[in-house]
This record gives sequence, structure tokens and C-alpha cells, in this order.
Amino acid sequence: MVLNKPISTYASIKHGYAFAGEYFSKEKQDYILLTPGNFHIDQRLYFGVNTKYYNGPIDDGYVLSNGDLLVVMTDLTKDMAILGNAVMLYSDVPVLHNQRIGLVETNEDVSKEYLCYLINSEHVRRHVKATASGTTVRHTSPSKMLNVKAYFPPLPEQQKIAKILSTWD
Repeated sequence: MVLNKPISTYASIKHGYAFAGEYFSKEKQDYILLTPGNFHIDQRLYFGVNTKYYNGPIDDGYVLSNGDLLVVMTDLTKDMAILGNAVMLYSDVPVLHNQRIGLVETNEDVSKEYLCYLINSEHVRRHVKATASGTTVRHTSPSKMLNVKAYFPPLPEQQKIAKILSTWD
């Protein structure tokens, strides 16, 4: 049975931390400081020449893990090209959970991979853009994203759907 329920039934979103700017660096350090600039419109992360690094004090609660599901909460682009984009984190370098990035935490009834595709779907992205606040810098909030109703088939079907989509992606 496929259920039309709010995303909040299966997930929550944790805000990132406002790391002190005095410790930001363009030079390679031990930690990457994740920013909206690392997110690309093709729903992938890029760690290129504009990557920010951090060399200050770190709370362990804000070090991300490979396989974490992340979402952009702030977008500087006029057309909101990345607002609400979701990605799965895979990095060889430790990555810090910075402000303006949401960490999507899921329960056992949902596949992170399925939820990533769902958040990136036209249905959810349209809602995120329609409810965004701000004029120059656009913002969304966990509640706006989590209130979107979507279809959630049983977990085994979610896993199959995510596998098929990843094959085509």
C-alpha cells in the first residue's frame, strides 16, 4: 500500500552550525566546510577550487558521515536553482555540517536513497520554491520541507525504486 503522508512522518532535518569565519581557509586543511556553493544544480556535491576549509575548534556533533542525506536551505541564485537540492554525502575528507545546510535524519521506515530522490522530485522542489522566503537570498525551513505530502510505498519497494533510479542516474 502506498501512503500519501508528510515527509515529517519519516524524517526530521537538523540545522548546521555557524562555524567561526576566522578559521575559514582556502588552503587545504583537515576538514571541508560544506556550503551551498558545494551543491550543483545536477544534485551533486563538488569540492573544487572554491571549496572552503576549516581549521578551528570542532564539535563532534557537526562532523558529517558518508551516506548522510543533506539538503540546501539557502540559495543565492535568482531562480533558486539549488534551494532544496538533496544529496548523499560521499567524501574522502571529513566534512563539517555548516549553517544553511540541513542534515536529514530518517527513521527505519524509509530508505535514505529513496527520500533523496523524493526531495529532488519536481513535486517537492515546486513546493520548496513556492514557500521560500526572502528576496535576494532565498530560504526554506525544515518545517516547509517536511510538511510536503508525498507517496511512500513499503520500504522494500522504496529500495527497489531507488536502485532503479540510481542505475539510470
